[in-house]
Amino acid sequence: MPLPAEIVDYVVDFLHTDIESLRSCTLVSKKWLPAGSFHLFSYFHWPPCDHQRTIWSRPRQPEGVCKCHLLDNSDTLEDIASLFRACSLISKSVRRLRISMSWVGSDYPTVHARITTPQQLATITDLAPQLSTLEIHALRFVIPSPSPYLSQRRSIKTLRLVSPSSNIDFQTLSIFLSHFSSVETLSVSSMMSLQTYGAAGSLALTPFIHVNNLDFAMCANVNKWFDFLSAVLDMPVLTSFSISPPMFENPHSAVYETSRAALHRFLVKCSNLRSLTCYGATSPALLSYPSACPTLREVRFVSTTSEQWNAVPGILQSQLTSAANVAVIELACAQRVDASNPRYRYLLLTLVDIAFKQDLGKVDWALLSASIARLRSLRVVVRLQLVGLFSTEEADPSEETRGQNEWRKGAGAIRAGIEAFIRKQLSTTSHQNLEVDVTILARRGMAFMPL
Repeated sequence: MPLPAEIVDYVVDFLHTDIESLRSCTLVSKKWLPAGSFHLFSYFHWPPCDHQRTIWSRPRQPEGVCKCHLLDNSDTLEDIASLFRACSLISKSVRRLRISMSWVGSDYPTVHARITTPQQLATITDLAPQLSTLEIHALRFVIPSPSPYLSQRRSIKTLRLVSPSSNIDFQTLSIFLSHFSSVETLSVSSMMSLQTYGAAGSLALTPFIHVNNLDFAMCANVNKWFDFLSAVLDMPVLTSFSISPPMFENPHSAVYETSRAALHRFLVKCSNLRSLTCYGATSPALLSYPSACPTLREVRFVSTTSEQWNAVPGILQSQLTSAANVAVIELACAQRVDASNPRYRYLLLTLVDIAFKQDLGKVDWALLSASIARLRSLRVVVRLQLVGLFSTEEADPSEETRGQNEWRKGAGAIRAGIEAFIRKQLSTTSHQNLEVDVTILARRGMAFMPL
């Protein structure tokens, strides 16, 4: 007697992270195929090769060039559309689509270089009705695009545009964005300069795009990007804004003033902004904003080095954030240790504890306490990264396990000490809710693991 479809779906759902088991499930019978395909094709990456890992490991050697058959095929994006049309079971299962257009850099060869049109990308997204996340790396458009604006529009949860291989024409990019009526989160990072290849007035014909959350990081020509985004986005709909461009790192640089002015023009149009996330480098530009944002309720400050920690009180006392009543402060710091001799583990952690508390001592806690007195809730997130903690492998597996247990025990003591230190420094504040979250991460290889 065959199992009911509901039971099959329930069983297969437990295997959603086991690729091999999902493949086996799709071969059991036709009734098992939809349940297995739902998870098997939920994440679709094109091109289907692992060229990035090869290039990163051998960038300047002949082995660093991808050898797959798709390398010289400039029409491979059409292959995605053909595949989705031929197999609806795949296209209806895709919920996250990642397209790597090319890989270009001074130290890296061009890989799978191709150009596309907004219409081609729009066709691919339309063929995946359940698509919620679209990531496009190294975006390259035909410049200029000869096609008109797209009439058919759809909604998507997340749209990420990362690191184009050349400058982007703002008209062509606006044509592509016009395909989406609403985007919950738009992420623009590591993008190059916007270029003008046509009449600037034609940009006014672009339908407004409803974006709730905007994540903007590390883009060249910040002033052009802010002006472009304020022209194509429905600004009153924007409720969350995260900013981390490098142009604000040096207030004395030539591009700082134009970037700061563009940021201020952008913030003026954010009439319904409720959450603002800023990184340490953006502090000077935000501090000079002349007026308050009455709708702002949450401020998140993220620092990557201890030198940026003193900017926290200024951000919380700035005119821009005067209406916020919830704050999240993320303090990050890295400490390098040498774990080659296992007998010095505890001593190393003690030295790390002392060094990190010295960094915490750089913060003006009295000024910080005064700046957060009006807050209803404050969360302090401390992230300490230990680099080189597991730089050598223990010969004996039992000794390696014992060493890791000692590290975790010592890290637990450091966490408790840091939390007690922060609570003591902020004990005079009158806010109702203080949460302190301390995380210690140890680097092993290319990844960080919590202790």
